Amino acid sequence: MKKFYLIIWIFSLVFASVISAQDSTVIQNAAVAVVPVVVQQPPTEYQKASMVNDALEYNTLAFNDLKQKWVISDPILIREIFNRFVVRDALRSNGSKVTLQAVKEKTEEIYNGTVAIDLRRRYYDDEMEFFAFIPESQMQKSNPQYMFDPVKDPFLLREIVGEKVYEKIRTQGYFFSNITKVSYDTKNGYLFDLNMDVLDGRIMYWNTTSSGRNKYLISLFGKWGVDEIMQPGWYSGEYIVGSGLTYYQSISNDTRNYLYDIRVGTVLQAGRPFLGGVTKNHLLQPTGQSVYFKASGDVIKYIMDGADGYYLNIEAKYTIDEKKNREFNFDIKDTIYSVRNYAVLSVSKRDLANFGDIGNLKVSWGISTSDIYRYEVTKTTSKMLDLDKKKDFILKFVHSVFAEVGVLRSGGLIQHDVSFMLNANTDGFGVLGVKAIFMLSDQFGLDMRIMKGFGWDAKKLPYRTDSYMVFSPILRINY
Repeated sequence: MKKFYLIIWIFSLVFASVISAQDSTVIQNAAVAVVPVVVQQPPTEYQKASMVNDALEYNTLAFNDLKQKWVISDPILIREIFNRFVVRDALRSNGSKVTLQAVKEKTEEIYNGTVAIDLRRRYYDDEMEFFAFIPESQMQKSNPQYMFDPVKDPFLLREIVGEKVYEKIRTQGYFFSNITKVSYDTKNGYLFDLNMDVLDGRIMYWNTTSSGRNKYLISLFGKWGVDEIMQPGWYSGEYIVGSGLTYYQSISNDTRNYLYDIRVGTVLQAGRPFLGGVTKNHLLQPTGQSVYFKASGDVIKYIMDGADGYYLNIEAKYTIDEKKNREFNFDIKDTIYSVRNYAVLSVSKRDLANFGDIGNLKVSWGISTSDIYRYEVTKTTSKMLDLDKKKDFILKFVHSVFAEVGVLRSGGLIQHDVSFMLNANTDGFGVLGVKAIFMLSDQFGLDMRIMKGFGWDAKKLPYRTDSYMVFSPILRINY
């Protein structure tokens, strides 16, 4: 019996040892799986040279988009340069040498003529700072995959291709495609502004600063026509001229960000070009000396919190006297129409939304009112006869509501300000139209207004037309 117990005891020890050994192996394997050994590779000579060059060279990252860039597409020149890289064993991929098999595969693309060379010159001198072989399929991508690592050291590139070929590359002694970005700076200046636009002209002749970054500008202005009361300049017979004061609490790159703009002027009689088929009764006549006033400002923010950029606009014309009959160029007797007074109240907001290259969303809405007088002019009398004299003064006025929605874009090569306008009045007449300004480098452009009327009654409204178009070229000098 003792021998039996001894055999059992020895067997138990052996079994426990085997189990313990297996558990130890599992734990060791688990430890190896959980804590892998990482062996860091030392940097290659190419990587060391790149790090040294990056540390020594003056960083001009902010000018990358303005540096001169071009592409070599000449297959013979590309083969010559590529061959020099092969001979010098200078092709690298992720910092490592490229295998012979990989070079042979890439050479097929060289044979097929589907490879170009992407080049960039340093900003402060004529040396090359970027050289890369690029497949044509990658040229349209913002982050292209190059065939090999780009060469960013002009001295290394000179050593690889040789002095003669390097100078040929650098001095562009071959056919190439220039892809350098041209920067068009159209920031507005505050020293002088000559904006020759017949419809809305401006000549700034004096400016000053009182404190901080503020600015006062004083200008002469001209205005032909009033769209808010559907009165185009070409049949109003009037041209508004005067002087204005614009105040900037803090100047910015956009001259439309003023705090307030106040204009005071008078009305001059103007000629009427391009009459076409317009009848005499369509032409409104100035019947007295008038004064003009306009005020616009970003002042609603002082009344309502969060209303920054909502511009309140007030515009008015008031006629202070009446012409004598002898001042009109009419034969014997005639009936004329005249808008002697009007007022406009509107609110506008820019930069409501950004649509990228299309521009920023802008809106404007408001109300207007204008009177309409019907006179009889007779050479045999001195004063005009008001044919609607019995009509109450208030009843002479026609009220309108209007709204504009559009997009505007400033800066860059081409600027535009395009909006759609709807205007309807209590006469039952209205217009739907387009107002557009297009500028090239903010120097040359075109200002045009195209309006199509609805609800027009020729007998009831002989002083209006069912549609009109006015335009003016623009020449602007600003600095």
